[in-house]
Amino acid sequence: MPVSRTGSARSAEGTLQFLEKPLDLSEIHGILKSTLGAHGHKRKHPRHICRTPLRISIVEPAPEEAQYDLHNLGGLMAEFGPGGFRLRTEYPLRVGQHIRARTVSENDIYRSFAPPESCAEVVWVDPVQDGVVAGLKFVN
Repeated sequence: MPVSRTGSARSAEGTLQFLEKPLDLSEIHGILKSTLGAHGHKRKHPRHICRTPLRISIVEPAPEEAQYDLHNLGGLMAEFGPGGFRLRTEYPLRVGQHIRARTVSENDIYRSFAPPESCAEVVWVDPVQDGVVAGLKFVN
């Protein structure tokens, strides 16, 4: 899959993915897996790899979390689509938890997928060395 000078991966049909510089090999790997069909099933909606800083808030903290300020946590949107996004954060999210997410930059091109104060439900969580990676679906 050639990459154009603008940093977008292209196919015969047009742009498939935009790559942010500096490039990260794990992002390229994710694009190739997604594009070449390494996933067990085809996604209903396309997903796009990104590195978009987010601020997240826990909507309904558990009683043991009440002592913490959970309205300005940091995170990084690593992949997004019309139904949800993948988030990397230091905060230990739990399945079923609801969060509000907003992009840090006012002019971010991914803002339409994570509009200000959008609400999302955590559907899966994987621990990583410096926090968690979680899959979230947008809810009304």
